[in-house]
Amino acid sequence: MGRIDGEIVIGRTMDAVFDFVADQRNELLYNPAMTTAQQVTGGPIGKGTRFVAFAESMGHPLEMTIEFTDFDRPRRLSSRTTTARADVTGTLIFEPVPGGTRMRWSWRIRVKGLRKLIAPVLVAVARRQEKTIWASLKRHLETTTLPQVTVPLPAMNPDSADEPDRLPPPTPPRQRSAPTAGQSGDAEPTRPPRSPADRPGPARR
Repeated sequence: MGRIDGEIVIGRTMDAVFDFVADQRNELLYNPAMTTAQQVTGGPIGKGTRFVAFAESMGHPLEMTIEFTDFDRPRRLSSRTTTARADVTGTLIFEPVPGGTRMRWSWRIRVKGLRKLIAPVLVAVARRQEKTIWASLKRHLETTTLPQVTVPLPAMNPDSADEPDRLPPPTPPRQRSAPTAGQSGDAEPTRPPRSPADRPGPARR
């Protein structure tokens, strides 16, 4: 089992960063390898919320299911991501720092099938891509004007209820056809959202 840990400081409030990251659909705004993402459970985003997403990986669509296993807004977000290539569990921790928010990530990766033979290589690649993708998130948040968020979320922290630092809902994703039989491919994975062993890197960013 591989492990990926890291952190980044983003010049936005904890509430703003947490809310944006917690809506998996927003990843289309900072990771161009993502093609579609939709929430498949009802109600506000919280513990138990699930998303199904597709991303381009080595020329093939990669399907992933992301489920939030812990949701402590705006401090802690844990998830489990499942794909045909790997299972990933882990947590994002959000902490206030001067000038913004420190976001720390810690993932555990279980590579499936014959890819286990090259798991150390895949984890090393995923570790680099993880840093690149979150750096893209940082650039997006720090250069975007943030009006009041309209995505349904649990009640806000009273201490931050009047903050104008809210995020817009994502623009409609680029719609691509779902993968057909024979498209799953055997190409080596990069990394899906919150799924470091599979997530496609931002090569087209």
